[in-house]
Amino acid sequence: MEVRYLDQEQELYFRNNGLLFLNGPSYGGKTFILNKLKKGFEGLDKNFLVNGVNVAKNEYEVVYLDDQTDFLEEFKFTKSNQFKKIIYNRVMKKIDEKSILEQINLVLDSIDLEVNQFLDSTLNEYFDEKIVMDIDIKSLDIIIDKFTDVYINQYLVTDSNIPKSVKRKSIYNLLFFLLDSFEKDVVILIDNFDLYLGVEEMLNVLNEIYSYLKIKNNVYFFLASNRNIYPYVKEKSCIYRISQKKVYQLNNLESIISRSIIYDSYKQSNLECNFITYLNNNLNLLNDYDIKKKRDYINHNLEYIIGRIMISDRVKLSQNYNDCFHENTIYYYDDFEYFLYSSIINILGLN
Repeated sequence: MEVRYLDQEQELYFRNNGLLFLNGPSYGGKTFILNKLKKGFEGLDKNFLVNGVNVAKNEYEVVYLDDQTDFLEEFKFTKSNQFKKIIYNRVMKKIDEKSILEQINLVLDSIDLEVNQFLDSTLNEYFDEKIVMDIDIKSLDIIIDKFTDVYINQYLVTDSNIPKSVKRKSIYNLLFFLLDSFEKDVVILIDNFDLYLGVEEMLNVLNEIYSYLKIKNNVYFFLASNRNIYPYVKEKSCIYRISQKKVYQLNNLESIISRSIIYDSYKQSNLECNFITYLNNNLNLLNDYDIKKKRDYINHNLEYIIGRIMISDRVKLSQNYNDCFHENTIYYYDDFEYFLYSSIINILGLN
């Protein structure tokens, strides 16, 4: 799926093969872009294109969750939430609601009778304005919404004993359960998807998504986060950095590593030629083994550093190791690392 949004002020482009991440600093514009996507997938924006064409209304089933989404509200039998749309409506088709309401109102009529007899013998006997009580239940929704309690692990869902992480995971369990019920292509937009979740819990959610996408090709996840998720995502090309409502993507990391290796060699050579000339003369001399060896040597630390760059609104490079403990400072060991990190910083829009 190729998603494009273009107007006079902004251009957005994403390629989503089932799972896409919007990563970046807080207040960088992730929520803004998710709302653009929501409006676009709902067919409400003529500037929004999917695979080159406009989206019609009701073409996609759009599910939007943010950090205010509450499990209790999503699970209640209300008219607007997903549970009601899929589960409750299916159950109600098997129930004779009219017959149940007649029985309930028949019982309530006996209460009306007693109350009105009392009113007739008291207030109505002395005043011209006659008061009549009539309890009439017109829908089972009224009863169910009012008197249904939801429990998780035998605890009432409003109980403070239930951690927020459990409620968040329960929302995702509900979501995964509902996915099979959608007939149309589904777009899932989740702001702060890892909210309240530890690393292991976040990985469990991602693994659920990966497993689901292996058997379904009509579901598209857009997950936003301001945490360092880069080391934990399998396919790095699906991570987009969002900052100041602009979109950046880190591609061709192997090419950046190649150039960094040559830059390190250039600094050690002390030749008088400029770097571009040196690069052009030596780029073809590098082989895959040299690149892989260097990549393997720095890989774990590199993924962590790229993740830090992704979520930072400013970054400083320093060769003083003590500086690396500062929040926005990244330590580099040699010219190779300096060129590598500088290139990544520029590509991701922090130059």
